[in-house]
Amino acid sequence: MKRREFLAALASSAVVPRKALSLGRYPVRLRKPSPYQSALAHVDPGADEFHFEKEALEIEARLRDMMTSRSLPLAPDFRGTSPLPLRYKPVAEAVAAAEFGSSAPFAADLPKWIESLGKVRRAGFFVLAGNIVRYEIKSEGAYRVGVWKQVWKDGRLAEFHPVSET
Repeated sequence: MKRREFLAALASSAVVPRKALSLGRYPVRLRKPSPYQSALAHVDPGADEFHFEKEALEIEARLRDMMTSRSLPLAPDFRGTSPLPLRYKPVAEAVAAAEFGSSAPFAADLPKWIESLGKVRRAGFFVLAGNIVRYEIKSEGAYRVGVWKQVWKDGRLAEFHPVSET
């Protein structure tokens, strides 16, 4: 028996405890903290050269609240399409891409989309440049990642278009 064959047999056998094979989080500790770390704690979002940071944080908070309230504040001149996909097209094993295009009203389909997620364990929303919002939602038995195009005016959603979801 060659050394490689022996190691492969050893690795595939029950000799190695399960805990030794499992992957865990490895905490990253920097050697030296940032010299500005203590000062940054006193800078309010949007008070520095990143003017849109405060607005982005507010939008992310509204989207997190949406998961429990099942609604968003809409502008009087709101334009948008349904967040609920028409269907899912298989891409690979256990992976599907959403196809959008419904003419159903946004306000009626938003609660249906949230209900379609099932029991949500974690939901993260990330406001990006160009009025783009990326989301990651982990629910029991599913993990969804998607992109929406959104425009907010005066704290209300003025425009909404789903771009992708897998």
